[in-house]
Amino acid sequence: MAVEDGAVLGHLLGKLQNHDTQNNRRPNKVLIPELLVLYEKLRKSRTAVNVQGAVQMRAFYHLPDGPLQEERDDLLQDLDLSTSSCKWNWGDAQYQKALMGFDSVVDAAEQFDRWIECQV
Repeated sequence: MAVEDGAVLGHLLGKLQNHDTQNNRRPNKVLIPELLVLYEKLRKSRTAVNVQGAVQMRAFYHLPDGPLQEERDDLLQDLDLSTSSCKWNWGDAQYQKALMGFDSVVDAAEQFDRWIECQV
């Protein structure tokens, strides 16, 4: 998440710096606080999903020996990671695709383009 945070923040600031300011009513430096609000909005939803997943994984990895641990082990033994639906997000193909297949920089670029249109 920290790498994504840095990539998104750098991309947003770079797009603002490179944005043609001729048609803006306000200079780019005045837009920085609002750009940081956009950054927070973009990152908050993404990191919330990641934190919730991490909390679940903490339970997944630290089950005490017993019925829940045995159920987890049995489930994982037969798991097909490419297509599976699983109560543990570690083994859920859709969760993994959403987590690992999301391009934060592309999303930031698209959101920036929408946002900057409202600023001019």
